[in-house]
Amino acid sequence: MHSNKNKPQMAKVNRKEAKMKFSYEQKTDDLFIFNPKEKSKGSIEMGDIILDFNNKKELVGIQIMNASKFTVSKKVLSKLKECSFNIQKQKQWSIIRLKLLGEDILIEPLISVPLN
Repeated sequence: MHSNKNKPQMAKVNRKEAKMKFSYEQKTDDLFIFNPKEKSKGSIEMGDIILDFNNKKELVGIQIMNASKFTVSKKVLSKLKECSFNIQKQKQWSIIRLKLLGEDILIEPLISVPLN
């Protein structure tokens, strides 16, 4: 019998957008957005993106390495005021919408993840 017990599934959708914390390291160009009230119990790495899940298989954190290549310049990323994400389930995909709020800019990139 094959078990998927340790493999996070993207089928879970956050009930509401939680207040997120974030950090951006300009030297390494890493952006980390996370829910401080949740603990990561597993992760999936997809290239420069790492998705962290809690024990309910809900997304609780996102790390984007080389973030300036994925979103905007290091200068804009270093001046972010607020970051968050939410998930929308589609038929065969989960769409993760990031919200990156800077001084004079709002960036909302999407990450598409296939459902297992």
